[in-house]
Amino acid sequence: MIKKPKIHKKKKFSSILKNKKLIYFLIFIVILIFLRLFVPIISKKNELRDRKEKLEEQIHVLTQNIQALEDEKEKLEKDKLYIEQIARDQLGLGKKDEIVYSIVPAEQEKKTKK
Repeated sequence: MIKKPKIHKKKKFSSILKNKKLIYFLIFIVILIFLRLFVPIISKKNELRDRKEKLEEQIHVLTQNIQALEDEKEKLEKDKLYIEQIARDQLGLGKKDEIVYSIVPAEQEKKTKK
């Protein structure tokens, strides 16, 4: 039996390599596949990074709110003058035998009359 020489296959391969249009097309296909695979991953990463930043900002704001509420709680538990001030300002209360006057702004008075 006569075997085909390997030189013939090499010629086919080399002729394919010489065809520049085919090489450019294959490179283009590889780039498209790369973009198809990695662009969504990169955009998802950016989206998650933005979300993380927003959540970190919310955590910061909520931590400040918690600290303010803890300070308020401590004042309400220990500071009698602060409790008295809250009672006077927000509840309109006064001490025994004290007359409490409430000054209503003109705009608010008009709204209550309607």
